[in-house]
Amino acid sequence: MTITVTSLSNGTRRNYFVFGARGTQGRPIARALQAAGASVSTITRAQDSAAALATDGINAMVAPLSHTAAVAQTLVGVNGAFWHVPTTGGEEHILTSLRNSTSVPAVLSTSGILPPVGDGPFAGVTHLARAVLAERLQVCVLRPTMFLEDIVDTCPLNEVRVTGVLRYPLPIDVPIRWVTASAIGQHAAERLLTQRIHAGRIAVLGDPYTVQDIALRLSALMKREIRAKHWPLDEYAASIATRVGRPAADATAAVYACIARNIEQLQHAAAGEMEHLLGDCVRPWLKTLD
Repeated sequence: MTITVTSLSNGTRRNYFVFGARGTQGRPIARALQAAGASVSTITRAQDSAAALATDGINAMVAPLSHTAAVAQTLVGVNGAFWHVPTTGGEEHILTSLRNSTSVPAVLSTSGILPPVGDGPFAGVTHLARAVLAERLQVCVLRPTMFLEDIVDTCPLNEVRVTGVLRYPLPIDVPIRWVTASAIGQHAAERLLTQRIHAGRIAVLGDPYTVQDIALRLSALMKREIRAKHWPLDEYAASIATRVGRPAADATAAVYACIARNIEQLQHAAAGEMEHLLGDCVRPWLKTLD
């Protein structure tokens, strides 16, 4: 899959704000924007992160997301902004920043599904997405499905190679329209550079694969049989509790439980959503693992 990012051709150097410019979602967008000749700025809580960003050519203000005045200063003069909902929360601060910068076209990634209001751990992001649309802010809301990177985060490849088992805490026989952070990043960067920003919600979908399908392709990659196995949530939580602690393990298990309850959102656009099709994300992702 190839997504072309339009280069700047009028000689004007544009500047874009990318939240989480060193993270899984932000880094691909920052790189795509820079490759097109744009400059990138961001905000970070740590001075050492700012120094690392500077080596990547990214200007960073050191301040927490809750410091709305600092965020507003960072957004002055930018041609567009990318936001995503971090795992640590902060939806209310993102909404405040969007309200305070209505002249800045923005792309917002929900980072995953948008279940009904009040459905457990996604309540904040659901409220954020609804508020953005209800207030008619100049924000394009991208709703990804499931990131392929989550597979190897959940069940590391070394474990898969040794055991021959790919464990995953979602149904392994249900087709999921997998995406990658890189593909989402390229799409978001293209929207910013071409100014295709319109208020609305877009389901970003890759080609459908079950976890069993992915295990079969990992078998070819690793040159041994790999079986997919559903990982019951209580066993999954107990397994990761030794690394992250029981409260965090239970919270992560609650996230997967919520995704399982709303698994249809991993298969198609919901009512009121437009669709953007990325094509096959699994094959290029597998090449990065080889």
